Formats: sequence, structure tokens, C-alpha cells
Amino acid sequence: MFFQKEIVVETIDNKSQNALIVLHGYGQLAKYFIKKFEHITTYDIIAVQAPNLFYLNGFSGRVGANWMTKEHRERAIAEQLKILESLSSHLKSKYTHFSLCGFSQGVATASRWLKWNVIPFKKVLLYAGEIAPETFDFFSAAHASHIRYVVGDEDEFFSSEKIELYQNRLDENAVNLNLEKVHGGHSVDVEVVRGVFV
Repeated sequence: MFFQKEIVVETIDNKSQNALIVLHGYGQLAKYFIKKFEHITTYDIIAVQAPNLFYLNGFSGRVGANWMTKEHRERAIAEQLKILESLSSHLKSKYTHFSLCGFSQGVATASRWLKWNVIPFKKVLLYAGEIAPETFDFFSAAHASHIRYVVGDEDEFFSSEKIELYQNRLDENAVNLNLEKVHGGHSVDVEVVRGVFV
């Protein structure tokens, strides 16, 4: 674990020249989310924790984190990107290639980073979340062959109807992504991750 510009970063050091940066979902913490990637040994794993902490239930007990809320949205996005760019500046001299995985709320964060990041990501997995609408223009123009966009077929936040409506919205905005169904609920499936980052 280390701290970079007021953000917590958990790591798994596999002595690799490739870095896989993972962005967790709403209410999660990096130190637990990173465990979903322990089986990936061809990358160093870097789990970035969202900057906003809160109690998951009431005023005590388990703590989670979120990337932003609707309050002061533009300022939150700017700060979010500033933190991530600072992190990539810290890492770019150490690694040859970078890949990215965003889960749930982390998908919106990942999509913003893809649009504005100066470091190209070799492989990208967007998992069970919606991309930020302000990045639609990027995805409509981007060559998206290195991006896989998936959702579990039993995800309680993505009914079949919602998936169809959301895919229609993407198509109407010429977004070059297809939301692919994989087995599972609203969680990261180890085999899906393994299939992308091998």
C-alpha cells in the first residue's frame, strides 16, 4: 500500500513490466477489491481507492468508498482525473505497458480516464457499470478492439430490459461498444478477468 496525492493505492508486486490498474465500485475498498486479481501474475496489480469514504450502514461499522456523487459534479470529476493523472505520472517510468479494469461505479471513472489519459492502455475491461455520458464522443471515435465491456447475466442492477435500453442509447450515440453478457451477478468473475488479462 502507498499514498499518492491523497489517495490510497494497494498493490500486488509480480515483478512485471506490465501494470494492471483496477478501479473498484461504489462502497468497496481497494484492499478488498484487489483480491479479485490475485490470480493474475503477468501484471503488477494496482488498485486505486476512491477518495470519498463513508460508513456503509449508519454511523459506524464497515467503511466503503465512492468516486463521486452528483454534488459539485464537475469539480469532483476534475479532482478525480487530477488524482489519476498524478498516479500515472508516478508509474509511467516503471512500466512498459498499462491495462485498465473498472468495475461498477469504477466504469464511469475508467471511461473518463480513457478519454483524457495521456498514457494509452493496452487492454481495457469495463465491468458492470455505465460509461460516463461525457465520454460518448471518445468511444464513438475510438478504435475499441482493445476494450471489452461486460455485465453479468444475473446482475441485479442490469435487467435484460435495462441492458437493451442502454445498448440502444450507446448505438444512438454511435458508441463503438457492445455490452456483452457474461455469467454472474454484480461482482467480478475471476474467469472473465483471466480471459482478458492473460
